[in-house]
Amino acid sequence: MANQPGDATVQAAQMSAQQYAEQANRQLDSPSDNAAFGIVGVIQDFGARADGLAAAARAGQFAVSPDLAQAMAKQFDDMIDTISLMREKSRILTTKTPLGGGYADQIGDVNAKVGQLAADLLTDFHKRVQGLRESVLKSVANYRSVDQNATNALQKPGQGA
Repeated sequence: MANQPGDATVQAAQMSAQQYAEQANRQLDSPSDNAAFGIVGVIQDFGARADGLAAAARAGQFAVSPDLAQAMAKQFDDMIDTISLMREKSRILTTKTPLGGGYADQIGDVNAKVGQLAADLLTDFHKRVQGLRESVLKSVANYRSVDQNATNALQKPGQGA
């Protein structure tokens, strides 16, 4: 049977879609090597900084005034609410797109993998922001301790508090 006039176009589209699916799968296997996944690096960097801040708060090296801590906690609460909403909505992204068979099935798989990556990132980001909020609130005790130590250092012997 001879090729129909549109066969070359269909074959080219199929090959292009298959190449896209293969490339996307390779990129999903190593997201840190891919600039398109820059958000991964941003969240990892945020997480490392949040972990460092938490460690500093536990060690008494980070102190925030009570008023500033409450204002920061409010902002973190707003972020947590927004991230929670995004996490709920991201669940639909993890669903395999029903595009048909063959190469289209591969694209559906890729779409589900990308969606799962987004959902996982949002879950990690949510935990990191919660941890940062807790660290800020814990740092108030450090602030009070530094403040009390400064007060004690300024008092003259025998005057009392």
